[in-house]
Formats: sequence, C-alpha cells, structure tokens
Amino acid sequence: EFKKLKEAKIPCFIIAGSTGGGFVSDGYVIKVDADGEEVWSNAYGTDLFEYFRGIVQTPDGGYALIGMQEDSEQEHGDGKDIYLVRIDGDGEEIWSRTYGGRRMDVGTDIILTADGDFVIAGLFDVDAPQDNEFYLLRVDPDGEELWSLTFGGGRDEGCISMVQTSDGGYALAGYTNSFSEEDQGNINIWLVKTGTDIIRWLSLPDTSFTQDSTLIYELEYFHEFISPPVYLDSALVFTIDDGEHIQGQFEDEQLIITADEDWLGLDSLRFIVFEEDDEDNGDTTFLHITILEDNDITNPFDLDTPLAFTLNEAYPNPFNSTTSISYTLDRDGFVTLKLYDLAGREVASLANEKQSAGHYSTTLSAEKLSSGVYLLRLEAEGDVSMRKLVLVR
Repeated sequence: EFKKLKEAKIPCFIIAGSTGGGFVSDGYVIKVDADGEEVWSNAYGTDLFEYFRGIVQTPDGGYALIGMQEDSEQEHGDGKDIYLVRIDGDGEEIWSRTYGGRRMDVGTDIILTADGDFVIAGLFDVDAPQDNEFYLLRVDPDGEELWSLTFGGGRDEGCISMVQTSDGGYALAGYTNSFSEEDQGNINIWLVKTGTDIIRWLSLPDTSFTQDSTLIYELEYFHEFISPPVYLDSALVFTIDDGEHIQGQFEDEQLIITADEDWLGLDSLRFIVFEEDDEDNGDTTFLHITILEDNDITNPFDLDTPLAFTLNEAYPNPFNSTTSISYTLDRDGFVTLKLYDLAGREVASLANEKQSAGHYSTTLSAEKLSSGVYLLRLEAEGDVSMRKLVLVR
C-alpha cells in the first residue's frame, strides 16, 4: 500500500507492506520525504506472520494500518486474523487489535469515517479454501467493534478495496466466481453497494451543562433526529449506554444527562431506539456531549482567571452548516487560525492578523467544504493548538 500524504504542507510518502516472506514476516511501514529519502521505518508484529495491505492517516497525524496476523491457536499456520495497528506520527505503536477467529480473516482496505471511526474491508473463510466472502467491519477510534457484515455467493469472493459513498453507505470492489452464468469456475469483478451506515452522531444543543450540572431532554425531541418516520405512531423503547464520563437515565419520558464532577471535555452516549417487539432492528445514534467549563453554560469564561493560550472545542462538532470557534490569548501577538484537510491542504483562514490578549470567537461556514474530518490550527507567538472538526452533510 503506497500513499502520498501532506503534513504541515510538507509532502511525504507512506509505504506499508511486510518485512519478508515464507514463514517469517512482520508488518512494515516506511515514511519517506518528497525526494524519497527515508524519514523513519518500523516493523510491527510478534513472532507470528504479519503483513499490511491498507493504511489511512488519522486526525492526530498518525496512521492506522490493516492487514493480517497468523492465528497461533490454529495448527499448521492455517488460521489468520484481521490485524489492525494504530501508530503515531513518528511510527510508534499506540495499540494493536485482531478480529476474526474463523479459519481465515484478512483486512485489505481501511477508511476513516467522518465521525472518526475506522471501517475495514476484507475477506473471511469459515470452512475451507476457495470459500471466502466479503467482510466489512466498523470499529471505534480505540478499536472496539461496532458492527460487522459479510457478503457472498457460496463459492469464492475476495474484497480488494472500498470507499464510503455520499449516502453514508459503502461500495466494495473485488472478485467472485459465484455468479458467472456460463461457468462457475470463471472469476469476475464484483461490486457490492451497502445501505446507509446505521451509526450516526448528534451534537446536542445546550451542552456545557446548566448550573445544576444536568441536561434534561423530552424524549419527543429525539423523534425528529433519530427515529425513522415509520416509528412515530408506534410504541418505542429507548435505551442508553453511558460514556466514559457522561451518564444518561430515563425518567418520566425525559432523558436526564449528568457528568463526572470536575470533568471537562467531549464524551458520547450510545442512544438506541427500537420498536417495542423488534429489539434486533434498533437505530443507534451517538450523542455528543461537550462540557466547556465548570458545568456552567451561563459563564463559559471566568474573567477572574488569568488568560491562557487556549483553543476551545468547536460547537457544535460534528456540524453540518456552521460551527462556533472560540479561543483565548495570554499575550499580544500575530495570530493565525486556519483549517486544513487530512491531506494538509489549507481550506479556510479564519484569522491572520495581530491580536491583543483576550477572548475571541468566530464562525466557520461549511458552504464550500465537503463532508469529512478537518484539523483546526491556532498559532500565536510560537504557541500552537489543534482541534479536530467533523463536517457531516
């Protein structure tokens, strides 16, 4: 896998593959500059057999790598698992995970979704050689599996690549010998289009909690955003899974949200709604909750506190038309506030001037931007701060 990327407007190339062949190999990554000179290289794996087939850059400037790892629990080297490794921008491993457990599972491509998850395409084989199927798997930024799907025709299929489509689904391309009308032994190109991904994100209004450290929503509020229209006249069941720092509970047809004491930041609740006797077909939405400062929406800035250089979390984020951006400066100086795509291209300039110490806010319009993940970069007098923005149409 060979991809050209840009970091801070400096072109580079990232190459992913393996260190060798036969029975011994690790996943291998090389980063080179625009002239082909090596910047760094690293191998990833164990004493088993590993290789990489796909790579994607992450919002923090690192990379996620997908491929295969030998399954040590199966004999004669027949077992293989999907192998996912996340590394930082210097090539240091952050974590690695495997998925599968059948006879053979191989990851062949990986994309980053607009809301920061990874979707992995590949193939799996349950019983015997020449009986593979397309495999599609979604995991969160920490590698936790969210869902998986398989597609096949009873003989041999193999997924090679994948893209996310404008309707929120996926298109997978590869080969098959299951659907030839003339000869079942023929291998043909196979294209699979999925429906819209059921996992969605919603930034709740009025986050940055009220003074009693709670947010209260009538459940009717969520019908418009989450429940399909066919559900509106049906009996609905709502369930919710707590986030790391945020908790939710239902009481008297209301959703009551609370947070850990003295915690600031962004967290999410997994909100699920399904028809009363159809629990297996629920709709899942992740509710973004942002606590800006001291759980107090009426006083987001404490003017008695000494100013610091701070780029606050944009609100809302993800967003689909505009989002508000605020920051503070602890001293006078020349300030730039710019938006970059994941290829390192500047797509918007929000500030490029000398400013005095103080509080500032501005609005970013997405009118000329496409859906995806962007990096917001604030720089002033040698200080730099960055935030990830997610635009969802």
